[in-house]
Amino acid sequence: MKILLYHTLEDTLGGAELVLIHVMNHFLKNPQNTVTILGFQPPDLSRMEEFAKIPLPRDRILSLQPHLPAFFKKVPEGFFQIKTAFLQRFAKTISSDFDVCFSTCGEVDFGRRGIQYIHMPVFAPYAVLNKYRILHDKSRLNRFPYLSTPYEFLVRLIAKNKAHNIENNLSLTNSRFMQGVIAECYKINAQIIYPSLFDPLALKPAQSTVRAFRIACVGRVCSDKNTLELMDLFSLIHMHLPALELMVAGNATDKSYFNAVKERAKELDIPVVFKTDISRVEIEDVLKTSLFFINPKNYEHFGIATLESIAAGCLPIVHRSGGSVEIVPAPELQFENGPDLVDKLQKLISDPALQESLKETLQNHVESFSINRFYHELDMAVRAFCAQEGVH
Repeated sequence: MKILLYHTLEDTLGGAELVLIHVMNHFLKNPQNTVTILGFQPPDLSRMEEFAKIPLPRDRILSLQPHLPAFFKKVPEGFFQIKTAFLQRFAKTISSDFDVCFSTCGEVDFGRRGIQYIHMPVFAPYAVLNKYRILHDKSRLNRFPYLSTPYEFLVRLIAKNKAHNIENNLSLTNSRFMQGVIAECYKINAQIIYPSLFDPLALKPAQSTVRAFRIACVGRVCSDKNTLELMDLFSLIHMHLPALELMVAGNATDKSYFNAVKERAKELDIPVVFKTDISRVEIEDVLKTSLFFINPKNYEHFGIATLESIAAGCLPIVHRSGGSVEIVPAPELQFENGPDLVDKLQKLISDPALQESLKETLQNHVESFSINRFYHELDMAVRAFCAQEGVH
Protein backbone atom coordinates (compact mmCIF):
# COMPACT_ATOMS: atom_id res chain seq x y z
CA MET A 1 0.00 0.00 0.00
CA LYS A 2 1.26 3.49 -0.88
CA ILE A 3 0.55 6.15 1.74
CA LEU A 4 0.86 9.91 1.32
CA LEU A 5 1.59 11.63 4.64
CA TYR A 6 0.97 15.38 4.55
CA HIS A 7 2.90 17.46 7.12
CA THR A 8 4.25 20.98 6.68
CA LEU A 9 7.62 19.93 8.18
CA GLU A 10 9.18 23.04 9.66
CA ASP A 11 12.23 23.11 11.94
CA THR A 12 10.50 22.21 15.20
CA LEU A 13 9.84 18.80 16.71
CA GLY A 14 6.85 18.75 19.02
CA GLY A 15 3.56 16.99 19.63
CA ALA A 16 2.42 17.25 16.00
CA GLU A 17 5.66 15.70 14.76
CA LEU A 18 5.37 12.92 17.34
CA VAL A 19 1.95 12.06 15.88
CA LEU A 20 3.51 12.09 12.40
CA ILE A 21 6.21 9.64 13.53
CA HIS A 22 3.68 7.35 15.24
CA VAL A 23 1.39 7.32 12.19
CA MET A 24 4.33 6.64 9.90
CA ASN A 25 5.54 3.86 12.19
CA HIS A 26 2.05 2.33 12.24
CA PHE A 27 1.87 2.09 8.44
CA LEU A 28 5.46 0.89 8.06
CA LYS A 29 4.92 -2.07 10.40
CA ASN A 30 3.55 -3.72 7.25
CA PRO A 31 6.65 -4.46 5.12
CA GLN A 32 4.57 -4.07 1.95
CA ASN A 33 3.78 -0.42 2.68
CA THR A 34 5.70 2.67 1.59
CA VAL A 35 5.26 6.21 2.90
CA THR A 36 5.81 9.47 1.02
CA ILE A 37 5.98 12.58 3.21
CA LEU A 38 4.82 15.79 1.56
CA GLY A 39 6.09 18.96 3.24
CA PHE A 40 7.95 22.22 2.81
CA GLN A 41 11.30 20.49 3.28
CA PRO A 42 12.67 16.92 3.42
CA PRO A 43 12.15 15.17 6.77
CA ASP A 44 15.17 14.91 9.06
CA LEU A 45 14.78 11.22 9.84
CA SER A 46 17.78 11.12 12.18
CA ARG A 47 16.26 13.81 14.40
CA MET A 48 12.89 12.06 14.27
CA GLU A 49 14.43 8.76 15.37
CA GLU A 50 16.24 10.45 18.25
CA PHE A 51 13.11 12.37 19.25
CA ALA A 52 10.77 9.37 19.30
CA LYS A 53 13.42 6.77 20.19
CA ILE A 54 12.40 4.43 17.38
CA PRO A 55 14.26 3.20 14.26
CA LEU A 56 12.56 3.94 10.95
CA PRO A 57 12.91 1.81 7.77
CA ARG A 58 14.37 4.59 5.66
CA ASP A 59 14.32 2.58 2.44
CA ARG A 60 10.50 2.76 2.50
CA ILE A 61 10.25 6.47 3.34
CA LEU A 62 10.20 8.94 0.45
CA SER A 63 9.61 12.68 0.44
CA LEU A 64 8.20 15.34 -1.87
CA GLN A 65 8.38 19.13 -1.75
CA PRO A 66 6.38 21.48 -3.99
CA HIS A 67 7.96 24.30 -5.93
CA LEU A 68 6.95 27.44 -4.05
CA PRO A 69 6.95 30.98 -5.49
CA ALA A 70 10.25 32.84 -4.95
CA PHE A 71 8.32 35.32 -2.77
CA PHE A 72 8.52 32.94 0.20
CA LYS A 73 12.33 32.90 0.06
CA LYS A 74 12.39 36.69 0.23
CA VAL A 75 9.82 36.78 3.04
CA PRO A 76 10.47 33.60 5.08
CA GLU A 77 8.28 34.63 8.03
CA GLY A 78 4.52 35.08 7.96
CA PHE A 79 1.94 34.29 5.28
CA PHE A 80 1.74 30.76 6.69
CA GLN A 81 -1.79 30.12 5.43
CA ILE A 82 -0.89 31.21 1.89
CA LYS A 83 2.26 29.08 1.94
CA THR A 84 0.23 26.14 3.21
CA ALA A 85 -2.38 26.76 0.50
CA PHE A 86 0.27 26.13 -2.17
CA LEU A 87 1.24 22.89 -0.42
CA GLN A 88 -2.39 21.74 -0.32
CA ARG A 89 -2.90 22.68 -3.95
CA PHE A 90 0.06 20.47 -4.85
CA ALA A 91 -1.34 17.63 -2.71
CA LYS A 92 -4.43 17.48 -4.94
CA THR A 93 -2.29 16.94 -8.04
CA ILE A 94 -0.61 13.81 -6.63
CA SER A 95 -3.27 12.31 -4.34
CA SER A 96 -4.55 9.88 -6.97
CA ASP A 97 -1.12 8.18 -7.02
CA PHE A 98 -1.66 6.86 -3.48
CA ASP A 99 -3.92 4.32 -1.79
CA VAL A 100 -4.36 6.41 1.37
CA CYS A 101 -3.86 10.15 1.89
CA PHE A 102 -3.30 11.10 5.54
CA SER A 103 -2.66 14.57 6.97
CA THR A 104 -0.97 14.71 10.37
CA CYS A 105 -0.94 18.51 10.24
CA GLY A 106 -4.46 19.87 10.05
CA GLU A 107 -7.37 19.79 7.62
CA VAL A 108 -6.68 19.07 3.95
CA ASP A 109 -8.82 18.81 0.83
CA PHE A 110 -6.98 16.07 -1.06
CA GLY A 111 -9.47 16.20 -3.94
CA ARG A 112 -10.65 12.81 -2.68
CA ARG A 113 -11.56 11.37 0.71
CA GLY A 114 -8.65 11.11 3.12
CA ILE A 115 -7.78 11.07 6.81
CA GLN A 116 -6.85 14.22 8.72
CA TYR A 117 -5.45 14.57 12.23
CA ILE A 118 -6.22 18.15 13.26
CA HIS A 119 -4.03 19.57 16.04
CA MET A 120 -5.62 22.93 15.26
CA PRO A 121 -7.65 24.14 12.27
CA VAL A 122 -5.17 25.71 9.85
CA PHE A 123 -7.79 27.49 7.77
CA ALA A 124 -10.08 28.60 10.57
CA PRO A 125 -11.75 32.01 10.23
CA TYR A 126 -9.80 34.93 11.72
CA ALA A 127 -12.29 35.30 14.58
CA VAL A 128 -11.65 31.71 15.73
CA LEU A 129 -7.85 31.98 15.27
CA ASN A 130 -7.84 35.14 17.36
CA LYS A 131 -10.25 33.81 20.01
CA TYR A 132 -8.07 30.82 20.82
CA ARG A 133 -4.73 32.58 20.28
CA ILE A 134 -3.83 30.30 17.37
CA LEU A 135 -2.51 33.31 15.47
CA HIS A 136 1.20 34.05 15.80
CA ASP A 137 1.90 37.41 17.49
CA LYS A 138 3.77 38.50 14.36
CA SER A 139 0.84 37.63 12.13
CA ARG A 140 -0.06 40.42 9.75
CA LEU A 141 -3.72 39.61 10.41
CA ASN A 142 -3.22 40.75 14.00
CA ARG A 143 -1.97 44.09 12.71
CA PHE A 144 -4.50 44.42 9.88
CA PRO A 145 -7.60 42.45 10.96
CA TYR A 146 -9.77 44.23 8.36
CA LEU A 147 -7.84 42.28 5.71
CA SER A 148 -8.95 38.92 7.12
CA THR A 149 -11.88 38.42 4.70
CA PRO A 150 -9.91 39.06 1.45
CA TYR A 151 -6.98 37.09 2.91
CA GLU A 152 -9.20 34.07 3.62
CA PHE A 153 -10.63 34.33 0.09
CA LEU A 154 -7.12 34.40 -1.42
CA VAL A 155 -6.11 31.34 0.63
CA ARG A 156 -9.16 29.37 -0.59
CA LEU A 157 -8.48 30.48 -4.15
CA ILE A 158 -4.87 29.26 -4.07
CA ALA A 159 -5.58 26.01 -2.20
CA LYS A 160 -8.70 25.22 -4.23
CA ASN A 161 -10.18 23.83 -1.03
CA LYS A 162 -13.84 22.99 -0.66
CA ALA A 163 -15.35 22.80 2.82
CA HIS A 164 -17.52 19.78 2.02
CA ASN A 165 -14.42 17.81 0.91
CA ILE A 166 -12.66 18.64 4.18
CA GLU A 167 -15.79 17.69 6.13
CA ASN A 168 -16.04 14.39 4.22
CA ASN A 169 -12.62 13.24 5.44
CA LEU A 170 -12.20 10.96 8.42
CA SER A 171 -11.27 13.53 11.06
CA LEU A 172 -9.17 12.84 14.14
CA THR A 173 -7.99 15.26 16.82
CA ASN A 174 -5.97 15.50 20.01
CA SER A 175 -8.40 16.69 22.72
CA ARG A 176 -12.01 17.41 23.62
CA PHE A 177 -11.09 21.08 23.60
CA MET A 178 -9.85 20.95 20.00
CA GLN A 179 -12.84 18.82 19.02
CA GLY A 180 -14.99 21.79 20.04
CA VAL A 181 -12.82 24.31 18.18
CA ILE A 182 -13.04 22.22 14.99
CA ALA A 183 -16.83 22.07 15.33
CA GLU A 184 -16.88 25.89 15.38
CA CYS A 185 -15.14 25.94 11.98
CA TYR A 186 -16.60 22.95 10.12
CA LYS A 187 -19.47 20.47 10.22
CA ILE A 188 -17.09 17.92 11.74
CA ASN A 189 -17.39 15.77 14.84
CA ALA A 190 -13.76 14.69 15.06
CA GLN A 191 -12.78 11.45 16.76
CA ILE A 192 -10.37 11.99 19.66
CA ILE A 193 -7.18 9.94 19.62
CA TYR A 194 -4.93 11.34 22.31
CA PRO A 195 -1.25 11.69 21.40
CA SER A 196 1.16 9.53 23.36
CA LEU A 197 4.76 9.25 24.42
CA PHE A 198 6.51 6.36 22.75
CA ASP A 199 8.27 5.08 25.86
CA PRO A 200 7.20 6.85 29.08
CA LEU A 201 9.37 4.48 31.13
CA ALA A 202 12.44 6.10 29.55
CA LEU A 203 11.51 9.29 31.42
CA LYS A 204 11.15 7.63 34.80
CA PRO A 205 13.95 8.87 37.07
CA ALA A 206 16.01 6.70 39.38
CA GLN A 207 14.73 6.47 42.96
CA SER A 208 17.88 8.20 44.18
CA THR A 209 17.21 11.28 42.00
CA VAL A 210 17.25 14.54 43.96
CA ARG A 211 14.84 17.15 42.68
CA ALA A 212 15.84 20.81 42.62
CA PHE A 213 13.49 23.40 44.11
CA ARG A 214 12.66 24.51 40.60
CA ILE A 215 9.91 25.04 38.04
CA ALA A 216 10.79 23.78 34.57
CA CYS A 217 9.26 25.10 31.37
CA VAL A 218 10.19 22.77 28.52
CA GLY A 219 9.39 23.29 24.87
CA ARG A 220 9.72 25.89 22.16
CA VAL A 221 10.68 29.38 23.31
CA CYS A 222 8.23 31.40 21.25
CA SER A 223 5.22 33.68 21.47
CA ASP A 224 2.90 30.75 20.74
CA LYS A 225 3.98 29.20 24.07
CA ASN A 226 3.66 32.43 26.14
CA THR A 227 7.32 32.37 27.26
CA LEU A 228 7.45 36.17 27.60
CA GLU A 229 4.29 36.19 29.72
CA LEU A 230 5.89 33.50 31.87
CA MET A 231 8.57 36.01 32.94
CA ASP A 232 5.89 38.26 34.43
CA LEU A 233 4.18 35.30 36.09
CA PHE A 234 7.44 34.16 37.62
CA SER A 235 8.20 37.68 38.84
CA LEU A 236 5.05 37.46 40.96
CA ILE A 237 6.00 33.95 42.13
CA HIS A 238 9.49 35.16 43.07
CA MET A 239 8.03 37.88 45.32
CA HIS A 240 6.30 35.22 47.44
CA LEU A 241 8.63 32.24 46.95
CA PRO A 242 12.12 33.75 46.52
CA ALA A 243 13.94 30.39 46.83
CA LEU A 244 12.10 28.88 43.84
CA GLU A 245 14.05 28.88 40.57
CA LEU A 246 12.75 28.84 37.01
CA MET A 247 14.47 26.95 34.21
CA VAL A 248 13.43 27.45 30.57
CA ALA A 249 14.70 24.63 28.35
CA GLY A 250 14.01 24.05 24.68
CA ASN A 251 14.38 25.25 21.14
CA ALA A 252 14.80 29.00 20.51
CA THR A 253 14.62 29.38 16.74
CA ASP A 254 13.14 32.90 16.96
CA LYS A 255 16.24 34.71 18.23
CA SER A 256 14.59 38.14 18.47
CA TYR A 257 11.81 36.74 20.66
CA PHE A 258 14.31 34.82 22.80
CA ASN A 259 16.33 38.00 23.30
CA ALA A 260 13.16 39.81 24.37
CA VAL A 261 12.46 37.05 26.92
CA LYS A 262 15.99 37.29 28.36
CA GLU A 263 15.78 41.08 28.46
CA ARG A 264 12.45 40.89 30.32
CA ALA A 265 13.94 38.50 32.90
CA LYS A 266 16.84 40.89 33.38
CA GLU A 267 14.50 43.88 33.81
CA LEU A 268 12.48 41.99 36.42
CA ASP A 269 15.66 40.75 38.16
CA ILE A 270 14.38 37.19 38.51
CA PRO A 271 16.43 33.96 38.81
CA VAL A 272 15.83 32.30 35.43
CA VAL A 273 18.18 29.74 33.90
CA PHE A 274 17.97 29.36 30.13
CA LYS A 275 19.01 26.13 28.42
CA THR A 276 18.38 26.39 24.70
CA ASP A 277 19.25 24.23 21.72
CA ILE A 278 20.07 21.30 24.00
CA SER A 279 19.86 17.58 23.31
CA ARG A 280 16.87 15.39 23.97
CA VAL A 281 18.74 13.68 26.82
CA GLU A 282 19.42 17.04 28.49
CA ILE A 283 15.75 18.03 28.22
CA GLU A 284 14.72 14.76 29.85
CA ASP A 285 17.27 15.38 32.62
CA VAL A 286 15.70 18.79 33.32
CA LEU A 287 12.29 17.15 33.79
CA LYS A 288 13.68 14.34 35.93
CA THR A 289 15.38 16.75 38.34
CA SER A 290 12.71 19.49 38.66
CA LEU A 291 10.03 19.59 41.34
CA PHE A 292 7.44 21.41 39.20
CA PHE A 293 6.67 21.84 35.51
CA ILE A 294 4.66 24.73 34.09
CA ASN A 295 2.85 25.17 30.80
CA PRO A 296 1.89 28.88 30.74
CA LYS A 297 0.05 28.73 27.41
CA ASN A 298 -3.68 29.37 27.53
CA TYR A 299 -5.79 27.45 25.04
CA GLU A 300 -3.08 24.82 24.64
CA HIS A 301 -4.20 22.33 22.01
CA PHE A 302 -2.90 19.34 24.00
CA GLY A 303 0.60 19.69 25.47
CA ILE A 304 2.92 16.71 24.92
CA ALA A 305 5.57 18.28 27.20
CA THR A 306 3.04 18.22 30.05
CA LEU A 307 2.59 14.50 29.50
CA GLU A 308 6.37 14.06 29.54
CA SER A 309 6.66 15.99 32.80
CA ILE A 310 4.25 13.60 34.54
CA ALA A 311 6.16 10.57 33.25
CA ALA A 312 9.34 12.18 34.62
CA GLY A 313 7.75 12.61 38.07
CA CYS A 314 7.20 16.39 38.03
CA LEU A 315 4.10 18.06 39.33
CA PRO A 316 2.68 19.90 36.30
CA ILE A 317 0.85 23.20 36.61
CA VAL A 318 -1.23 24.28 33.62
CA HIS A 319 -3.54 27.10 32.63
CA ARG A 320 -7.20 26.34 33.21
CA SER A 321 -8.10 26.37 29.51
CA GLY A 322 -7.57 24.29 26.41
CA GLY A 323 -6.53 20.66 26.22
CA SER A 324 -3.97 20.69 29.04
CA VAL A 325 -6.67 20.20 31.67
CA GLU A 326 -7.49 16.85 30.07
CA ILE A 327 -3.96 15.72 30.94
CA VAL A 328 -4.00 17.45 34.34
CA PRO A 329 -7.58 17.20 35.64
CA ALA A 330 -6.72 18.06 39.27
CA PRO A 331 -7.97 21.59 40.14
CA GLU A 332 -5.01 21.94 42.55
CA LEU A 333 -2.70 21.97 39.50
CA GLN A 334 -4.65 24.42 37.34
CA PHE A 335 -4.33 28.20 37.49
CA GLU A 336 -6.40 31.10 36.17
CA ASN A 337 -4.01 34.02 36.66
CA GLY A 338 -0.85 35.08 38.50
CA PRO A 339 -2.26 35.35 42.05
CA ASP A 340 -4.05 32.01 41.62
CA LEU A 341 -0.77 30.42 40.46
CA VAL A 342 1.09 31.74 43.51
CA ASP A 343 -1.66 30.44 45.81
CA LYS A 344 -1.55 26.96 44.21
CA LEU A 345 2.25 26.76 44.51
CA GLN A 346 2.24 27.87 48.14
CA LYS A 347 -0.32 25.20 49.05
CA LEU A 348 1.63 22.49 47.22
CA ILE A 349 4.97 23.44 48.75
CA SER A 350 3.51 23.52 52.27
CA ASP A 351 1.90 20.08 51.92
CA PRO A 352 4.28 17.25 50.84
CA ALA A 353 1.51 14.69 51.39
CA LEU A 354 -0.68 16.52 48.86
CA GLN A 355 2.22 16.48 46.40
CA GLU A 356 2.60 12.70 46.68
CA SER A 357 -1.15 12.11 46.44
CA LEU A 358 -1.38 14.20 43.26
CA LYS A 359 1.63 12.47 41.72
CA GLU A 360 0.07 9.05 42.33
CA THR A 361 -3.27 10.19 40.86
CA LEU A 362 -1.55 11.62 37.78
CA GLN A 363 0.55 8.50 37.21
CA ASN A 364 -2.65 6.43 37.15
CA HIS A 365 -4.40 8.97 34.91
CA VAL A 366 -1.67 9.12 32.24
CA GLU A 367 -2.01 5.39 31.61
CA SER A 368 -4.99 6.41 29.43
CA PHE A 369 -2.43 8.10 27.14
CA SER A 370 -0.46 4.91 26.51
CA ILE A 371 1.18 4.24 23.16
CA ASN A 372 -0.65 0.91 22.89
CA ARG A 373 -3.97 2.71 23.18
CA PHE A 374 -2.89 5.24 20.53
CA TYR A 375 -1.90 2.52 18.05
CA HIS A 376 -5.04 0.48 18.76
CA GLU A 377 -7.39 3.42 18.19
CA LEU A 378 -5.43 4.56 15.13
CA ASP A 379 -5.50 1.05 13.68
CA MET A 380 -9.27 0.76 14.21
CA ALA A 381 -9.85 4.14 12.55
CA VAL A 382 -7.61 3.33 9.56
CA ARG A 383 -9.17 -0.13 9.09
CA ALA A 384 -12.68 1.35 9.10
CA PHE A 385 -11.62 4.02 6.59
CA CYS A 386 -9.98 1.50 4.26
CA ALA A 387 -13.05 -0.77 4.41
CA GLN A 388 -15.30 2.17 3.47
CA GLU A 389 -12.99 3.21 0.61
CA GLY A 390 -12.31 -0.31 -0.67
CA VAL A 391 -8.56 -0.07 0.04
CA HIS A 392 -6.72 -3.30 0.78
